[in-house]
Amino acid sequence: MPVLEFALDANAFNRIQVHINTHQGPVSIMLNRTVLGSLATIEEQSSGKNFRLPDSSVLRVQILNGHPQAWRNGLPLLLTAAPVESLLVEQPTHGHMGTGVLALIILNLLVIGGLSLWFSIAAFMNLPASKMLYPFLFSGLLALVGLLGVFVLLAWKRWGLYLAIGYAFVNFALAVVSGIIDYRSFVPLATLALLAFSLHSTGIWHELN
Repeated sequence: MPVLEFALDANAFNRIQVHINTHQGPVSIMLNRTVLGSLATIEEQSSGKNFRLPDSSVLRVQILNGHPQAWRNGLPLLLTAAPVESLLVEQPTHGHMGTGVLALIILNLLVIGGLSLWFSIAAFMNLPASKMLYPFLFSGLLALVGLLGVFVLLAWKRWGLYLAIGYAFVNFALAVVSGIIDYRSFVPLATLALLAFSLHSTGIWHELN
């Protein structure tokens, strides 16, 4: 996947990386290796798209006849002197997920981990025999599957999100069947939905393997 860099300032200390997909897939836009977003469709690539930079200036990236063009507040940016065509071969990195996405990942780890602990304690408190023992125990074990999914997502594997969402739905179904449905059944669904939305809206989803 070829990479082109544009100098964002006079000394080229800050740079915009445009990752061109050779199979006409999404084009990823990064600032100093941190994902800003992507041009997900051919229409977005040809018409261009605006991205908000940390200093509140506006970056616009457009693909014209297969060649990336970039502007900052309407002023064109210049390509750096040295092309970066082999960057991904030399440094196979995905950049950074961004503060918002990482905050949501941490939130999901805390929520799912907290539920696992809560259900495990509840199962222990219902010993030696109770009709609620197994529902609480299964819910606690299921939460470990959700935790695994979120950790896999941190390794830039999109199937980790599928695994975590699968856990949330199975946990919800188990709560319905067991008659213990309450806020604990809905919170993982809500936090994982926010995470999925954030991954798609920032373009990071297209960077996952």
